Amino acid sequence: MSEKTTFILGAGSNKDYGFPLGINLYDDTINEIEKWVNIDEMLNQKHNENEAIIPLFNVLNHFRLFGVNQWDISPAINYFKNQIKNAELKSLDEFVLYFQENKQLKFETLCKYIISYFILLKEYSIDLSDRNNKNHWYLSLWNEIVKPNFKESKKYGFITFNYDRSLEYYLTSVIKTIFYNNSQKSFADVDKIRNEKFPIYHVYGQMGSLTYKNEFYYGYPDSRWPVGLKRERFIKHIQLGANNINLLFQNRANIEPEIHNELGNTDEIIFLGFGFDKDNLQALNIKNHDIPKKGLAMGIKKTKLDELKDTYGILCDPAPINIIQYLEKEGIF
Repeated sequence: MSEKTTFILGAGSNKDYGFPLGINLYDDTINEIEKWVNIDEMLNQKHNENEAIIPLFNVLNHFRLFGVNQWDISPAINYFKNQIKNAELKSLDEFVLYFQENKQLKFETLCKYIISYFILLKEYSIDLSDRNNKNHWYLSLWNEIVKPNFKESKKYGFITFNYDRSLEYYLTSVIKTIFYNNSQKSFADVDKIRNEKFPIYHVYGQMGSLTYKNEFYYGYPDSRWPVGLKRERFIKHIQLGANNINLLFQNRANIEPEIHNELGNTDEIIFLGFGFDKDNLQALNIKNHDIPKKGLAMGIKKTKLDELKDTYGILCDPAPINIIQYLEKEGIF
């Protein structure tokens, strides 16, 4: 049995929790902008003061992402609507790749805020403790970690291409509940303890840390907060997320040294919910890590499976099973 396993996670790894794939983010954006019919009227319309979560249009306009010249805003918005609808792409990352510059709009910044908005809505609404989730592999992983002795449990590391922080939030929450519930340690303190034992690295950034300026920063604010403060934090957090994520086609070569160190100090690599994009594999230098590498690759064609085995040494299982079933099959759980 290996002493340490490092999981490499793609968008499919938390899809069953309700987090969106790239194509879902693109489709959600199109569905949202379909509502933008009378632009001039929307620009002059104030959001409901009794709501903490405000519409995407108001968020983008709040940050002046449609431009600052009032007479140019409507044409710019209509241009964006037409381009994103007619481009027929599968992700906002691709959209930015093909439409990087515009006199009025900075598509890169605009799309970062859109991604941050939709992911934050999911972080606000998704119940990670829902035991009816048939693919609740966070739960299965935690129960493997916690027995028989937490301090001596097997080591795990995680390298994720996802922006959300659901995994670190889940693990830190359960560790705090079981081992530090009656201590004076803050959530930030326990998160540091979790990170030492089970580090999680985000390849292209994340929605910010779980705590920001000593304030807990995950999920919907406490119900006792005034609506105005909730709305203020919602807007602030969207900006924080947008400033902390890199799109797929940015900075591929600038992978943090800690990620390469993680891969260099593990005994096996397991891919979950990963699309096996060639550029991502090259960015991680997967080919040069001479350790067991395997992963769940449901729906991937045989030619691709052969390429992954011959070029990168990755043994993929194309079986139509979920992550829990795969990890049980591989003897991880």
